[in-house]
Amino acid sequence: MPSDDYCNAVQNEITIFTVNNITGDDVRDVKLSFACGRYSCEIGKSDWLSFGAASGIAKRLPYCVYGVIKGARQGFEDAQSFIQTDVDGRSYILLMNPVKELNYRVVKHMLSNPTAVQELESNEKASIFIKGIGNGFEGFAVYPREAEFQLRLPDKDASYEVNVYLADGENIIAGYIGNWSVSRDVLGNANEIIFHVVEHEALSEDERTLFIASLSSYSKNVPKPEIIQNQ
Repeated sequence: MPSDDYCNAVQNEITIFTVNNITGDDVRDVKLSFACGRYSCEIGKSDWLSFGAASGIAKRLPYCVYGVIKGARQGFEDAQSFIQTDVDGRSYILLMNPVKELNYRVVKHMLSNPTAVQELESNEKASIFIKGIGNGFEGFAVYPREAEFQLRLPDKDASYEVNVYLADGENIIAGYIGNWSVSRDVLGNANEIIFHVVEHEALSEDERTLFIASLSSYSKNVPKPEIIQNQ
């Protein structure tokens, strides 16, 4: 059966409420879709329900005992939840996790003079890995940035493992490894993150390997990721 035929074979009315998982506020304009097996159906955007008492969508959906509702909206992580449409009148809450979208850049410090800040050379490229501690978040970015790409972080108090590696082609020449905590209050007025990496100059290949292996220790010589606030 084509997806269109399945999506049009609606039966029971299901209500999906869209809610901010951090604040508990209602979230409108969430683009919603419904999937069941190999079928996928666009079902519209969430809006005010019950004369503005809640935000969501009430929709007749095709029969499915193990379906997935998916939601997407700018400023939030994509969300999904399992639902069943076999009984009329079921309702579900789709929790939307807010994110903060930030510009970012990478600067470097020579280990011999860690207070001095240097911009990257034209042949240098950084890879940034951010992993949440206890929250399941994983993020990745490269610098220089591609087009208008921004780094997304959960808009909440959180701690992360940060790994940054700077390469001049095939060789990793600098980096940063460390834990980093950031509060939602600080993120609220932020527009940029500066990642600091440390470089040990004039190393042989063996020395560079040892330097990278001990990067978490050398990283203590440079600042943690730095949040820049809007002026």
